[in-house]
Amino acid sequence: MALRFDPDKSRVSKCTKTEFIDGTIEEDILSVPGVGDAAAARLAKRGVNNTYQFIGVYLGLRENDMDSVAHHDAFVNFLNKAGITNCRHGIVDAIAQKVSTMIPGLYDIEAIRASLDEHK
Repeated sequence: MALRFDPDKSRVSKCTKTEFIDGTIEEDILSVPGVGDAAAARLAKRGVNNTYQFIGVYLGLRENDMDSVAHHDAFVNFLNKAGITNCRHGIVDAIAQKVSTMIPGLYDIEAIRASLDEHK
């Protein structure tokens, strides 16, 4: 069963997420909120060894004519398939908000929340 991304399930603290979003991108994947040693090891098995590659995965999942809801669902499912069971939603939220500072409009949190409300 495919997971739905829910930003309200994020367990990453607002302070940690804000520091990541406002700060400079660090190469070390452990700088991504929610990514610990176990998640980093699982990502490495998928060829994702640094933050730049991780952002590349996020962007690469965006297909033509794909809306924000489907894009973020795809990313949370990528993490799930990689075996990341903790902090999936927080990781998606942090990466999405960080990339949104560079590519405005890519992360439409209101559309995501509206879609979740429709499926309750």
